[in-house]
Amino acid sequence: MNAECGRPDARRIDRLLGLFTLVVALAWGAGALAVADYVRGINAARVLGALMTGGLNLAAPLPGDPAGSASPSGDSGGERRTAALLIKDTIMSHNAAFVEAAVDLWLRAMLGGSGVIGVLGLLAARVRRPRPLHVLTAACLLACAAATLAGMRLLVDPDYGGLPPLPFLSYLCVGLVQSVYAWVLLAVVMSARRPGDGTTPPAPLRV
Repeated sequence: MNAECGRPDARRIDRLLGLFTLVVALAWGAGALAVADYVRGINAARVLGALMTGGLNLAAPLPGDPAGSASPSGDSGGERRTAALLIKDTIMSHNAAFVEAAVDLWLRAMLGGSGVIGVLGLLAARVRRPRPLHVLTAACLLACAAATLAGMRLLVDPDYGGLPPLPFLSYLCVGLVQSVYAWVLLAVVMSARRPGDGTTPPAPLRV
């Protein structure tokens, strides 16, 4: 009797989880588009600021140079200043190009992941045994969360993206937000394996 009552409840929960997974996939894709636009805006503002202040930097003395060391005809100080600015512009161009490429790659991965998650959610709402699909969905969510954290670290690395550093709390919040539903799915799957999930042990034989 308990098994017959428990199975419809379990199927209903699995179906609701599948539909909610579809909603999560749509929100995931929309969030990825918004974050990509935000990071691209920061990168564009940084490049624009560097271009606007480039002329002012030509008149600024380099560290260690006495004020007024450059002569109108140009001297070693002016050459050093020009070389330093060229190096800085090269690094800035490299960082900006890396940010654009990394954001584009991350966005494609997140949109692809949201599509896979959405398909898994639809299947989980239809098939008779959706628990393996819930595990695959959780694995996909955790992989996307790990890729996001790795991308954040590369974007603030001076040798790669060169964006302003992020506090540890930012990594913690992003990791929790992107992985919390994966842990919910895994908890549901694990709880279904415990005794009393709708299956009753066989009665002992009586002699």
